Amino acid sequence: MNIEVLIGLWVSVSVLISGIQGVPTKCNKELVDAFNQFALDLHRDLSTDDPNGNLIFSPYSVASCFLMVLLGTAGETADSIAEVFHITQAIRESVHAYRRCIDESINGHESVKLNTVNRVYPATTLNLLTSYTDAITEYYGEDAKIEPLDFKKTEESRKIINDWIANVTNNKLQNVIQPSNINEMTVIVLVNAIYFKGSWKYKFLEKETHKTNFFTDIDTSTEVDMMVHRTHFPYTNSPKSILDAQIVELPYVGDTVSMVILLPNNRFRLAELEQKLTLARLKDEMKYLFPDRAVTVSLPKFKLKERYILNNNLKRLGMDHVFSGADLSKMANDDRLSIDEVIHEAFIEVNEEGTEAAAVTVIAGGRSGPPPPVKVTCDQPFLFFIRDKPTGAILFWGRYTTPDPAEDTSTTSSTTQPSTASKAPTVPETIVTEELKQTKITDAPTTTDAGIETSTNRYNMKRVGHNFEECIEKCKIRKAAKNKTNIQPKCMKFCFKRFPTTQLSTP
Repeated sequence: MNIEVLIGLWVSVSVLISGIQGVPTKCNKELVDAFNQFALDLHRDLSTDDPNGNLIFSPYSVASCFLMVLLGTAGETADSIAEVFHITQAIRESVHAYRRCIDESINGHESVKLNTVNRVYPATTLNLLTSYTDAITEYYGEDAKIEPLDFKKTEESRKIINDWIANVTNNKLQNVIQPSNINEMTVIVLVNAIYFKGSWKYKFLEKETHKTNFFTDIDTSTEVDMMVHRTHFPYTNSPKSILDAQIVELPYVGDTVSMVILLPNNRFRLAELEQKLTLARLKDEMKYLFPDRAVTVSLPKFKLKERYILNNNLKRLGMDHVFSGADLSKMANDDRLSIDEVIHEAFIEVNEEGTEAAAVTVIAGGRSGPPPPVKVTCDQPFLFFIRDKPTGAILFWGRYTTPDPAEDTSTTSSTTQPSTASKAPTVPETIVTEELKQTKITDAPTTTDAGIETSTNRYNMKRVGHNFEECIEKCKIRKAAKNKTNIQPKCMKFCFKRFPTTQLSTP
């Protein structure tokens, strides 16, 4: 028989389905780092399957579910799980108490709705060891109920589990367990669900939301609803030698949970950022967030929902033994228990009000005065994560690269205006040639923070605009004047060269 792990939801749910084949301690920073390192590990491995796609998952949900398994494992199986989640010998004995401490922090916020809950569904024919059920209660709380099911009544059992998942995730994740995931031979299902709903501390005003292009690459864009807010956010710009990216933290009401955005300084350099990103660098750069920086944040409204079968990913990370001959002797007296499938499903929605999510993851310097305001314009692929600020634990991790053409991003909660994918605007090559003759890249406007233009570039600004957005708009005007059905990509390429990201970041 098998154990399947189902993990999903911003909403996140983690489920372990299996078949036959301490005292709470002070929260431990090492375990938080371990789980956060797993977030980066899984991000990289999922990226090998889909290098340019959207990603969303909850590293904390995956880890919590597998720690329920760890309670019932021994020998090489336990070692493999500990290795994948970076659980060292120094914290091995107390890891479950440390994890519960993080749980209590997550479930203790009053200003946002954030909770993580667990269920164990053994088959009525499986006799779990008392020591295992006691440990589940001790480390996962009274809410981690053990509810026996008759898996020979497969559809009935599937409905019971799916209904519970839907209920605790506000119906954001439904039918997580599909007919192919369980059968009459299933003997246990373990589920972890984490749900988050929070309002922005500084809400985006709906009147500021506007239609604009999100550039997936140099030749392709999709129209999105772009939210805009100008206020003071924690912010830093990581230098080229480190991450070469803007980092801004958007707090939710109560300042106990936040979303952190990592935006490459140069367009379409997300892959380079991902290569540079390590836990040590991320932690160091987070220390350099200027706490009260004047920032204009432009963030697309979006929804993401992804489903993963994580077997191969976890095997590549070092858990191969767990899927072949797992030792679950501390769970039940049956040496045929094994882990067969790990499923993760996650959802997130970001709008002007806040975020709803679910899943079943140094350069020092002084300042002589207030720094100038900056712009963080997320109109290109970026990374983001939601963290529990008191512990630093990453609850959800995501990569936004491609808006869904059918995505609901309207400014109202019920009626929608789907975005439509389209090629980026271009102009006839003759026009591009004329612009390049008159305007060399080295002659790009050298404006100050106040945006003062010099006499030598004023004519060129009139021709191509003061900034990237104006450049693209003038391309569109030429398209209409020439009665062309579309604009060639070279015009967009010219605009990218003419107005690099560093200039777009200045007011």
